[in-house]
Amino acid sequence: MGLFSTKKSANSNINNSVNTSNSMGVSGANNGMMFSGIDGSVTMTDHGAMEAAGEMASDAMTLGSNALASNNNALTDAFSFGLETFNGALSSLGGMASNQSNLASQSMQLANSINASANTGGASDIGRQNTQVMMAFAAVIGLVLLVVVLKR
Repeated sequence: MGLFSTKKSANSNINNSVNTSNSMGVSGANNGMMFSGIDGSVTMTDHGAMEAAGEMASDAMTLGSNALASNNNALTDAFSFGLETFNGALSSLGGMASNQSNLASQSMQLANSINASANTGGASDIGRQNTQVMMAFAAVIGLVLLVVVLKR
């Protein structure tokens, strides 16, 4: 080795050590989770449960809104039908009341006529009938005389 020669020597030691323990000890009330192993990392997933729950909630809201609209239409139709039925019933009652009034009036006239006939022993009815027969007879004689006069 000469004057200009260099000698380098290097020593290095690299020690990498990983201490792992697969033992676990729990004492007392443990309400959490405990992992044992080399890595100890945990990946949690809901497997899409939250997204599915959101979609279900949205579908339920849409269904509820549609049901409310349908119920509103059914209620409106029911009230309209009830009002039309009520108005028709009132109209029918008015017509029946008018008919009943007419029948009552005719019944009163008949009762008065029967009462008058009973008071006169039927003479008023016979007199009215005789008057009608006489008027018809006079009309026939008048027509015969008119035909005779026109033929001459």
